[in-house]
Amino acid sequence: ASVFGVEFAIADNLYESVNLMVPLSFNYTYINSEFDTDIADTDYFGSVSKGDPIPYIPDSQFNLNVGLQGNSWSTNLSATYVDEVCIRASCNAFEKTDSSFTIDVSAHYDVNESTGVFAKIENLLEDKNIMGRHPYGARSNKDRTATIGVRFNF
Repeated sequence: ASVFGVEFAIADNLYESVNLMVPLSFNYTYINSEFDTDIADTDYFGSVSKGDPIPYIPDSQFNLNVGLQGNSWSTNLSATYVDEVCIRASCNAFEKTDSSFTIDVSAHYDVNESTGVFAKIENLLEDKNIMGRHPYGARSNKDRTATIGVRFNF
C-alpha cells in the first residue's frame, strides 16, 4: 500500500493586548492512500484491486480554532471537517461513511491559582453522520454532549 499526504498548519494571534488575546489556528491535511497490489477477498478489506482506496483514511480534513483569552478565563470555538471514507476497498453502496462537520465550544475560568472551572459542548449543532460501519453496521458520531467540571492543581 502507498500512503502520502501533505499537512498545512498556521497559528497566530489576531489581536493581543495586556488583558485580551484572540488566538486563531487552522490546519488542513490531504492524504492519498491506495493499495499497490491485488489481494484476495479478506474479512476486513473485502476484495482488493490495485488502486483501491485504503479503508478509513479520509482524503481531506481540517480544523479551524478561534478563541478569546483573558488573564483568568478563556473561550474557544472549534470547527472540524472530515471527508467521507470507504470502509472496504471496493467502496460500493453502503461501504462509505458520511463526511462530517462539527462545531465545539468551550470555556474556562480560573477561580484562583489552584482551582478552575470549565464547560464545553461538543457537536453543538448536533449533526448526525455515519462515522463507521464496522463491526456490525452503521455507527454515528457523538451526540451533542455537554461537560462541566472543576480542576484542582496540587
